[in-house]
Amino acid sequence: MFKYRLISGIVLISLVTSSLVLKGASGAIVFTVLAMILLLGGMREFFDMTEKIGIPGYKRPGISAAALMVLGISVPAILGKGSVHSQGIIIELLMSFVIISGFVRAMQEEDLKEGLKRQLISLAGFFYIVWSLSFLLRIYFGEGIGMSGRYLLVYMVLVTKCSDIGAYCTGMTTHKLSGGKNHKIAPRLSPGKSWEGFIGGMVLSVVVALILERQLSEHLMFQGKDVITPYIAVGMGIIAATLGFIGDVCESIFKRTAKVKDSGNTIPGMGGVLDVLDSLILVAPLYYLYLQVAVL
Repeated sequence: MFKYRLISGIVLISLVTSSLVLKGASGAIVFTVLAMILLLGGMREFFDMTEKIGIPGYKRPGISAAALMVLGISVPAILGKGSVHSQGIIIELLMSFVIISGFVRAMQEEDLKEGLKRQLISLAGFFYIVWSLSFLLRIYFGEGIGMSGRYLLVYMVLVTKCSDIGAYCTGMTTHKLSGGKNHKIAPRLSPGKSWEGFIGGMVLSVVVALILERQLSEHLMFQGKDVITPYIAVGMGIIAATLGFIGDVCESIFKRTAKVKDSGNTIPGMGGVLDVLDSLILVAPLYYLYLQVAVL
């Protein structure tokens, strides 16, 4: 297990670092490959869990939509043809594809009720996984293949993930000090999460957001405007910690219902893609919306 975890860790770190450090199209192509692995893996894990729950969706059209989403956003940007407008058109076309192809499949089912359930699950998977995580691509390619989108994406990911780390460390510490009597938030869904951990995660998230804002201020620009000020950094830390926590619990609903420990085994030795990305699912769309509003 450790061998697979080590290999997976090295591969992931190499891909992430290359996608951020390599300038121009080279880094963008690596990021596209990484996004393809994560979105397709995430969709497969989603459908695997709903299948275990007893409500399978249409897996192939769903995974195909994820692949088209990645290519539809990244390829035009790499070719210098990407824009917010074109990204919006691509997403609308994909939504139409998912809706139409799903209902065509549902009409072919002998049991129409079963077909309708599968179509609704497929739509849920598209919006929950593909649409939400597509904002990682839209932030990265926010200004084509330049570096500003990468800095803004790194900022969001680090602030959000640090809330996970802070929550875990604070939760574990208060659990030991209180003899297991710290205040649980959602014991049925996530027995280890406590209010103490949540607050600890939020504090660390705000601190990291402020430090990064200070250290990277000249790079956290969007369309030539400074979009991360100290006040915004504080708000970002609070919101990222809150939405990150809710995203984590949302995924736990699927895992508990499907009776699985991990969302999947897409990343050998490390578990599922959704276990890694769950806290970003709700943060990314709101962060992207803020970036768009900030430059109006």
